[in-house]
Amino acid sequence: MPNKGVIMKKINWSRILGILLILVGIGFIIYQYVPAVQVYINQKTYALSNVDRDQVLKNQEDNSGNYDPNQVTMVTPEMVRAARKRIREGSDELNVIGALAMPKQNISISVMNGLSESVLLSGAGTFYPNQEMGVNNYPLASHNMDAIAPGLLLSPMVENTSLGDKIYLTDMKNIYEYETFYAQQTDPSRVDMVTLESKEPIVTLVTCEESTSAAMRYIVQGKLVKQWPFEKAPKEVIEYFS
Repeated sequence: MPNKGVIMKKINWSRILGILLILVGIGFIIYQYVPAVQVYINQKTYALSNVDRDQVLKNQEDNSGNYDPNQVTMVTPEMVRAARKRIREGSDELNVIGALAMPKQNISISVMNGLSESVLLSGAGTFYPNQEMGVNNYPLASHNMDAIAPGLLLSPMVENTSLGDKIYLTDMKNIYEYETFYAQQTDPSRVDMVTLESKEPIVTLVTCEESTSAAMRYIVQGKLVKQWPFEKAPKEVIEYFS
Protein backbone atom coordinates (compact mmCIF):
# COMPACT_ATOMS: atom_id res chain seq x y z
CA MET A 1 0.00 0.00 0.00
CA PRO A 2 1.48 3.39 -1.00
CA ASN A 3 2.68 5.61 1.79
CA LYS A 4 0.22 8.48 2.31
CA GLY A 5 3.04 10.96 2.91
CA VAL A 6 4.70 10.08 -0.40
CA ILE A 7 1.40 10.58 -2.25
CA MET A 8 0.87 13.99 -0.60
CA LYS A 9 4.39 15.09 -1.55
CA LYS A 10 3.75 14.12 -5.18
CA ILE A 11 0.47 16.05 -5.16
CA ASN A 12 2.10 19.13 -3.60
CA TRP A 13 4.94 19.14 -6.12
CA SER A 14 2.44 18.82 -8.95
CA ARG A 15 0.52 21.83 -7.63
CA ILE A 16 3.69 23.86 -7.19
CA LEU A 17 4.86 23.01 -10.71
CA GLY A 18 1.45 23.96 -12.11
CA ILE A 19 1.50 27.31 -10.30
CA LEU A 20 5.03 28.02 -11.50
CA LEU A 21 4.04 27.31 -15.10
CA ILE A 22 1.08 29.68 -14.78
CA LEU A 23 3.30 32.41 -13.33
CA VAL A 24 5.86 31.94 -16.09
CA GLY A 25 3.09 32.21 -18.67
CA ILE A 26 1.73 35.39 -17.10
CA GLY A 27 5.23 36.84 -16.95
CA PHE A 28 5.78 36.08 -20.64
CA ILE A 29 2.52 37.78 -21.59
CA ILE A 30 3.42 40.87 -19.55
CA TYR A 31 6.91 40.93 -21.07
CA GLN A 32 5.41 40.91 -24.57
CA TYR A 33 2.53 43.34 -24.10
CA VAL A 34 3.83 46.00 -21.71
CA PRO A 35 5.83 47.51 -24.62
CA ALA A 36 2.55 47.90 -26.53
CA VAL A 37 1.15 49.95 -23.65
CA GLN A 38 4.33 52.03 -23.58
CA VAL A 39 4.10 52.79 -27.32
CA TYR A 40 0.42 53.67 -26.89
CA ILE A 41 1.37 56.13 -24.15
CA ASN A 42 4.05 57.66 -26.38
CA GLN A 43 1.63 58.02 -29.29
CA LYS A 44 -1.08 59.65 -27.17
CA THR A 45 1.31 61.90 -25.25
CA TYR A 46 2.64 63.43 -28.45
CA ALA A 47 -0.66 63.50 -30.33
CA LEU A 48 -1.27 66.80 -32.10
CA SER A 49 -4.26 67.51 -29.85
CA ASN A 50 -1.92 67.50 -26.83
CA VAL A 51 0.66 69.88 -28.30
CA ASP A 52 0.33 73.67 -28.38
CA ARG A 53 0.06 75.09 -31.93
CA ASP A 54 2.68 77.77 -31.24
CA GLN A 55 5.07 75.06 -30.03
CA VAL A 56 4.52 73.07 -33.23
CA LEU A 57 5.37 76.12 -35.36
CA LYS A 58 8.42 76.82 -33.21
CA ASN A 59 9.58 73.20 -33.54
CA GLN A 60 9.54 73.56 -37.33
CA GLU A 61 12.45 75.98 -37.01
CA ASP A 62 14.53 73.41 -35.09
CA ASN A 63 16.02 70.79 -37.41
CA SER A 64 18.08 68.97 -34.79
CA GLY A 65 17.64 65.22 -34.72
CA ASN A 66 19.01 61.85 -35.75
CA TYR A 67 18.37 61.31 -39.47
CA ASP A 68 19.93 57.85 -39.79
CA PRO A 69 17.55 55.69 -41.92
CA ASN A 70 19.09 52.53 -40.43
CA GLN A 71 16.93 53.21 -37.36
CA VAL A 72 14.00 51.66 -39.25
CA THR A 73 14.48 48.12 -37.92
CA MET A 74 12.29 45.52 -36.24
CA VAL A 75 11.00 46.39 -32.77
CA THR A 76 12.06 44.51 -29.62
CA PRO A 77 10.61 44.85 -26.10
CA GLU A 78 14.03 46.00 -24.86
CA MET A 79 14.12 48.73 -27.49
CA VAL A 80 10.69 50.01 -26.45
CA ARG A 81 11.56 50.04 -22.74
CA ALA A 82 14.83 51.88 -23.37
CA ALA A 83 13.11 54.49 -25.55
CA ARG A 84 10.31 54.97 -23.02
CA LYS A 85 12.88 55.50 -20.27
CA ARG A 86 14.72 58.13 -22.32
CA ILE A 87 11.48 59.93 -23.08
CA ARG A 88 10.36 59.81 -19.44
CA GLU A 89 13.72 61.12 -18.23
CA GLY A 90 13.79 63.85 -20.87
CA SER A 91 17.05 62.75 -22.46
CA ASP A 92 15.27 62.33 -25.82
CA GLU A 93 13.54 65.50 -27.01
CA LEU A 94 10.70 64.86 -29.43
CA ASN A 95 9.78 67.86 -31.56
CA VAL A 96 6.28 67.59 -33.01
CA ILE A 97 6.15 69.51 -36.31
CA GLY A 98 2.80 68.30 -37.64
CA ALA A 99 0.63 65.24 -38.04
CA LEU A 100 -0.30 62.39 -40.38
CA ALA A 101 -3.74 60.84 -40.80
CA MET A 102 -5.04 57.92 -42.86
CA PRO A 103 -8.80 57.73 -42.14
CA LYS A 104 -9.48 54.31 -43.70
CA GLN A 105 -6.64 52.76 -41.68
CA ASN A 106 -7.61 54.67 -38.51
CA ILE A 107 -4.11 56.15 -38.33
CA SER A 108 -3.59 59.51 -36.64
CA ILE A 109 -0.04 60.16 -35.40
CA SER A 110 2.26 63.11 -34.98
CA VAL A 111 5.09 63.99 -37.36
CA MET A 112 8.44 64.67 -35.68
CA ASN A 113 11.96 65.65 -36.64
CA GLY A 114 14.37 62.80 -37.35
CA LEU A 115 14.45 59.02 -37.22
CA SER A 116 15.55 58.28 -33.66
CA GLU A 117 14.10 55.18 -32.00
CA SER A 118 12.08 57.37 -29.65
CA VAL A 119 10.54 59.20 -32.61
CA LEU A 120 9.75 55.99 -34.50
CA LEU A 121 8.09 54.57 -31.36
CA SER A 122 5.97 57.69 -30.82
CA GLY A 123 4.92 58.90 -34.27
CA ALA A 124 6.32 59.32 -37.79
CA GLY A 125 9.79 60.78 -38.36
CA THR A 126 11.23 62.87 -41.18
CA PHE A 127 14.19 61.59 -43.22
CA TYR A 128 15.80 65.01 -43.68
CA PRO A 129 16.00 68.43 -42.03
CA ASN A 130 13.86 71.16 -43.62
CA GLN A 131 11.33 68.84 -45.24
CA GLU A 132 8.36 70.83 -46.52
CA MET A 133 4.84 69.46 -46.77
CA GLY A 134 3.16 69.94 -50.13
CA VAL A 135 6.49 70.34 -51.94
CA ASN A 136 8.54 67.64 -53.71
CA ASN A 137 8.67 64.33 -51.81
CA TYR A 138 7.83 64.27 -48.09
CA PRO A 139 9.19 60.92 -46.77
CA LEU A 140 8.25 59.65 -43.30
CA ALA A 141 9.01 56.47 -41.37
CA SER A 142 7.57 54.74 -38.33
CA HIS A 143 7.59 51.30 -36.75
CA ASN A 144 5.31 48.37 -37.47
CA MET A 145 3.89 46.95 -34.22
CA ASP A 146 1.63 44.30 -35.76
CA ALA A 147 2.95 41.40 -33.66
CA ILE A 148 1.80 42.89 -30.35
CA ALA A 149 -0.26 46.00 -31.13
CA PRO A 150 -1.55 46.04 -34.72
CA GLY A 151 -3.44 49.31 -34.26
CA LEU A 152 -0.44 51.47 -33.34
CA LEU A 153 1.81 53.73 -35.41
CA LEU A 154 1.90 52.71 -39.11
CA SER A 155 0.99 49.05 -38.44
CA PRO A 156 -2.53 49.26 -39.96
CA MET A 157 -1.08 50.62 -43.21
CA VAL A 158 0.55 47.32 -44.18
CA GLU A 159 -2.56 45.15 -44.51
CA ASN A 160 -5.24 47.75 -45.19
CA THR A 161 -4.00 50.16 -47.86
CA SER A 162 -5.40 50.29 -51.39
CA LEU A 163 -4.74 52.53 -54.36
CA GLY A 164 -6.85 55.66 -54.10
CA ASP A 165 -6.85 55.77 -50.28
CA LYS A 166 -6.53 59.25 -48.79
CA ILE A 167 -3.53 60.42 -46.79
CA TYR A 168 -3.52 63.72 -44.90
CA LEU A 169 -0.65 65.82 -43.59
CA THR A 170 -0.76 69.04 -41.62
CA ASP A 171 1.87 71.48 -40.43
CA MET A 172 -0.83 73.47 -38.56
CA LYS A 173 -0.66 76.11 -41.29
CA ASN A 174 -2.21 74.02 -44.04
CA ILE A 175 -3.77 70.60 -44.52
CA TYR A 176 -2.61 68.54 -47.49
CA GLU A 177 -4.65 65.74 -49.04
CA TYR A 178 -2.82 63.01 -50.94
CA GLU A 179 -4.18 60.07 -52.93
CA THR A 180 -2.39 56.71 -52.76
CA PHE A 181 -0.83 55.56 -56.03
CA TYR A 182 1.71 53.04 -54.67
CA ALA A 183 1.36 50.50 -51.85
CA GLN A 184 3.75 47.56 -51.99
CA GLN A 185 6.35 45.43 -50.28
CA THR A 186 9.67 47.04 -51.24
CA ASP A 187 13.33 46.14 -50.88
CA PRO A 188 15.23 48.32 -48.36
CA SER A 189 17.77 49.11 -51.09
CA ARG A 190 15.19 51.35 -52.82
CA VAL A 191 16.58 54.52 -51.25
CA ASP A 192 15.53 56.40 -54.38
CA MET A 193 11.96 56.31 -53.06
CA VAL A 194 12.81 58.46 -50.05
CA THR A 195 14.84 61.17 -51.78
CA LEU A 196 13.41 64.68 -51.66
CA GLU A 197 13.37 65.14 -55.42
CA SER A 198 10.04 64.55 -57.15
CA LYS A 199 8.39 65.81 -60.33
CA GLU A 200 5.19 66.42 -58.38
CA PRO A 201 4.34 66.84 -54.69
CA ILE A 202 4.07 63.42 -53.04
CA VAL A 203 4.25 61.80 -49.61
CA THR A 204 6.16 58.57 -48.93
CA LEU A 205 5.41 56.42 -45.85
CA VAL A 206 7.87 53.71 -44.83
CA THR A 207 7.63 50.91 -42.26
CA CYS A 208 8.86 47.33 -41.91
CA GLU A 209 6.62 44.85 -43.68
CA GLU A 210 6.61 42.72 -40.51
CA SER A 211 7.38 43.78 -36.96
CA THR A 212 9.42 40.61 -36.47
CA SER A 213 11.68 41.20 -39.47
CA ALA A 214 13.48 44.12 -41.08
CA ALA A 215 14.17 42.21 -44.30
CA MET A 216 11.57 44.11 -46.33
CA ARG A 217 9.87 47.48 -46.18
CA TYR A 218 6.26 48.34 -46.88
CA ILE A 219 6.00 51.66 -48.68
CA VAL A 220 2.96 53.77 -49.46
CA GLN A 221 3.12 56.83 -51.70
CA GLY A 222 0.45 59.40 -52.46
CA LYS A 223 0.22 62.37 -54.79
CA LEU A 224 -1.03 65.78 -53.65
CA VAL A 225 -4.59 66.44 -54.82
CA LYS A 226 -5.90 69.17 -52.49
CA GLN A 227 -4.68 71.75 -50.01
CA TRP A 228 -6.50 74.02 -47.57
CA PRO A 229 -5.49 76.65 -45.00
CA PHE A 230 -5.84 74.80 -41.68
CA GLU A 231 -8.78 76.85 -40.39
CA LYS A 232 -10.67 76.58 -43.71
CA ALA A 233 -10.39 72.84 -44.20
CA PRO A 234 -13.60 70.76 -43.93
CA LYS A 235 -14.46 69.97 -40.32
CA GLU A 236 -14.31 66.21 -40.88
CA VAL A 237 -10.79 66.56 -42.32
CA ILE A 238 -9.58 68.56 -39.32
CA GLU A 239 -11.06 65.91 -37.04
CA TYR A 240 -8.87 63.23 -38.64
CA PHE A 241 -6.00 64.68 -36.58
CA SER A 242 -7.82 64.56 -33.24
